[in-house]
Amino acid sequence: MSVLLALETSGKSGSVAIIDRSGDPASVQSAVLPDDIGSGQSLAPAIRRLLDQNGLATSQIGCMALLTGPGSFTGLRVGVATAKAMAYGLGCPIVELDTLDAIHRQCDELDPDPSRWTHVLLDAFRGQLFWKGWGPDGSTPPSGTQAIDIEEFLMALQRVGVSEQHRLAGPGCERLRRFLANEEDMDKWGEWLTGVHWLEDIRFSPQAATVAKMGWEKWVRGEFTELFALLPHYYRGSAAEEKKKKLS
Repeated sequence: MSVLLALETSGKSGSVAIIDRSGDPASVQSAVLPDDIGSGQSLAPAIRRLLDQNGLATSQIGCMALLTGPGSFTGLRVGVATAKAMAYGLGCPIVELDTLDAIHRQCDELDPDPSRWTHVLLDAFRGQLFWKGWGPDGSTPPSGTQAIDIEEFLMALQRVGVSEQHRLAGPGCERLRRFLANEEDMDKWGEWLTGVHWLEDIRFSPQAATVAKMGWEKWVRGEFTELFALLPHYYRGSAAEEKKKKLS
């Protein structure tokens, strides 16, 4: 039996999953990485345990799938390096996915609502969010995934329509809540946000099980990324890079 191995190392709580070549959702098996150990130390042992628990040999991995960003700089590098090393050793293809696309898929599966705009958010730090939005018909704006200042994001939502037309999902909701905890910002935006639907519990953080299902779809379509072209997508420079850019 050939399986796809999925890696999710974009955030605080990483995970790994497998799905067999049939693509049957019931075949998905997953495991969460420990929170108290970095993914650089915990990812390889977690993969080994997952394979052992399902009676699989490493040689039975027929495809690798992973999220390549946005997300944690360190976590993304660990995931990409691991996937490339394993794919090279096994001679198997790699499928890459956008982190925000994976969360959007979870929204559609767990809380489908085609009548609203869906905005998936990750905390980009330094007063910004990573954002990607889908219209009520499931379409994606041309801008795609982007890093945006929080206030600029709120103004963009306001231009689209009334708050009841929007739902916000993903780990970035927590960062937005903290922004709105400021009394001045709450006075400015609180009333308008009253009708927004929030999807912010753990179910709307990226999951390797979702990466496995989405990766399988690309596997059967033959939509692979060339091994040495696989890179993390940060969508902006690091704090050090941005500081250097300002000083130059």
